[in-house]
Amino acid sequence: MEHLEFVAAETILRILNRVRSEKTFERLVRKSRYSNESVKPEERQFLFNESLRRFLAGHIDGWLHTGYHGDGSETPYQRSLAKTEKTRRAVESYLESHPFQVVARLDDGINLSITPPPEPSKSAAVGTSWARIEAQSKERADFLFVAMLASGWKHGLYKCRLCKRYQVLKKPRRRYKYKMFCRPHHQAWSARGLTKRRRQTAKDALRLRTAVPAADTP
Repeated sequence: MEHLEFVAAETILRILNRVRSEKTFERLVRKSRYSNESVKPEERQFLFNESLRRFLAGHIDGWLHTGYHGDGSETPYQRSLAKTEKTRRAVESYLESHPFQVVARLDDGINLSITPPPEPSKSAAVGTSWARIEAQSKERADFLFVAMLASGWKHGLYKCRLCKRYQVLKKPRRRYKYKMFCRPHHQAWSARGLTKRRRQTAKDALRLRTAVPAADTP
């Protein structure tokens, strides 16, 4: 099956890995909700960007989690919307209002094309109220998540278990025994595991050497 790329992986990563400012976000939300002071255009844009990141990260984290297992392993190809009700409902709701259109054309065979849902106009102004900003950012996040699911690179998307940054692998394995890490932290995790095993071996050896057999009673 050919995957039609509605969104580039770099676009998703740029949003997810955006530098966060929790205090600024919370302050501007309060200002937008309760203050009589007007919210500046650059502040509204910041609210939109941060709200977009939060919604998109929530969707993606819920989906990624379905590939995690109790033994610490991770299976990118076994992620499933069916296992995450909240994220699945968001996708279903969005597709109901923005359905895909499939067009069959007969030329050199059958060519299927999918028209992506309309995305907000880049020239459209961000809403002035928090409720409007939140609605706009959620709709955009829903679109980007649906577009990601339709992509051919979705199985390569992962979140490093140590630094929490999102990355995309070109050729992900079917199963990762010890979670998925970015390259620097994969090396750090491997070194940490090796050190832990060496220390445990040393402790076991010391315990055996210091063990004194119980003396026989006459």
